[in-house]
Amino acid sequence: MKKIIFLSLLGFIGLVQIQSQTVSKTVELLEAGPAFRGIVSKEAVLEVIDTNFLFVEGPVWHPEGYLLFSDIPANKIYRWQAGSGFNVYLEPSENSNGLTFDHQLRLIRCAHSARSVIRHETDGSKTVLVSHYNGKKLNSPNDLVLHSSGALFFTDPCWGLKGLENSPDKELPYSGLYLLRNDSLLLIDSTLWRPNGLVLAPDENTLFVSDMFTDNTGDIKVFYRYQLDKKANVISKELLHVTNPPHEILGKVNGFDGLKTDVAGNLYCTGPHGIVVFDQNGTYLGTIVTPLAPANCAWGDEDFSTLYITARKHLYRIKLKNKGFWSQAR
Repeated sequence: MKKIIFLSLLGFIGLVQIQSQTVSKTVELLEAGPAFRGIVSKEAVLEVIDTNFLFVEGPVWHPEGYLLFSDIPANKIYRWQAGSGFNVYLEPSENSNGLTFDHQLRLIRCAHSARSVIRHETDGSKTVLVSHYNGKKLNSPNDLVLHSSGALFFTDPCWGLKGLENSPDKELPYSGLYLLRNDSLLLIDSTLWRPNGLVLAPDENTLFVSDMFTDNTGDIKVFYRYQLDKKANVISKELLHVTNPPHEILGKVNGFDGLKTDVAGNLYCTGPHGIVVFDQNGTYLGTIVTPLAPANCAWGDEDFSTLYITARKHLYRIKLKNKGFWSQAR
């Protein structure tokens, strides 16, 4: 673990303010069955907060009432708060992707160009939590989720490398799923093609991980379910399938991006047509259609029942019936 003192841009919040124009529209819903009606109302409204980004990802809600999210190609992290609009929170961000907070509400981010997972300290410094595995550089850490024990799971595909799997800069022969615990990095799975989003179930006995599957034949391969013990060790792994869903839920490249869960254990997956909802056994419930394909989502607002959605150039939010689950809130 390496700690670096740097001139923090966080102190400049408020100097660069960008006003947003929120537009509300009736949301299109694709229902697979009556259970979906217990999650989202037919009268639900999708708020389009802004449409002027490059490619936004990694949203995370701060308990003080604001949202942070990455704009990867813009090399920025933005902050948004209702009534105040947008601020540039961090620039440069080393092309950050997934964001989260630890239990002390320190920001942790996956930095593509730094090929690292980085934590921001309260004194304005930053700590590189991990950048190598077995002496070789990580590919480009993508997304992360914090266990209540403090252990950190993250995915490391090659999205940030020019040439992807064929990049001359790629040092590891695989794209990994990792567990960082007490400064020790453990490789959980090296068999995934392009591991992407990940999320914990509310009881933290299960970790869900999405992958971009190379084999698109037969049943739709949705994501992997890893069973965990109380110390966050992986016990088993299972691939979940969906047979003959009534709607198209994935495109030619079979796999979801960001994942979230609600307190009931339902999964919210970002797919090419919107937010695809499953129960924890992989049963398809329905889709919240969005104007642009979403890349990730996060729970927010005071009651934690609003889903914020990053979708290419757009930022949305929608009020749902269930509250979201977030392990840091424990």
